[in-house]
Amino acid sequence: MSYAKEVSIISMNYKFNRFSLNKSRSYQLNSHKQLGYPNGRSSRAILVTANSPAYRAELKADLLSLIKGVQRGVTADESDRAIIDQAASRLEKVSPNKDSLASPLINGKWRLVYTTSDSILGSKKPAPFRPWGPIYQYIDTSKMAALNTETAPFFNQVRAELTATSKSSVNAQFIFFKILGLIKVSAPASFKGTLDTTYLDFDMRISRGDKGNIFVLLMEEQGCFL
Repeated sequence: MSYAKEVSIISMNYKFNRFSLNKSRSYQLNSHKQLGYPNGRSSRAILVTANSPAYRAELKADLLSLIKGVQRGVTADESDRAIIDQAASRLEKVSPNKDSLASPLINGKWRLVYTTSDSILGSKKPAPFRPWGPIYQYIDTSKMAALNTETAPFFNQVRAELTATSKSSVNAQFIFFKILGLIKVSAPASFKGTLDTTYLDFDMRISRGDKGNIFVLLMEEQGCFL
């Protein structure tokens, strides 16, 4: 599904949810939040109950609209990254699943739509040597395992074992790589990291790594596949 369709669907859901709110309910000024973005990137203001489904849907739509033009992050400059990070932070504050590792929603095939990780984006490489097909991450908490997989042009993969360190964070010990999807290479013991899932719902996940990188992913298929 294209970013434009994803933004459109989430926006439609927001409008429906907002219309469906009980009209008899009284909303006080101190129970509302107004949202604006700096530097003129988004001038829309939000006036809905904080942490409601409608509020989260609007925040998600805004985040996706900011992401849409930066090619998963490859073309994002420092200003873009700062604005996107602020939009993600607003969502993280209203995550409906704070104990993300205990939620079945975390399990499945996730498609990466934005990151600041240069190593994943290949942003320092010439364009022909960057991954240009979809990039997926599989999470399976029943096996405490993760698999990152590129598609075209190289189909590289990396598998990791996960160890919970909190209700939302894991240590990741990389086990092996697959080059071109075929050549299996064991990962050195020093290849490890951490990942904290800071926002989770039925179709979006935001995670942050130990090197300060952020990852925004959309659900492709729920389930335990590893």
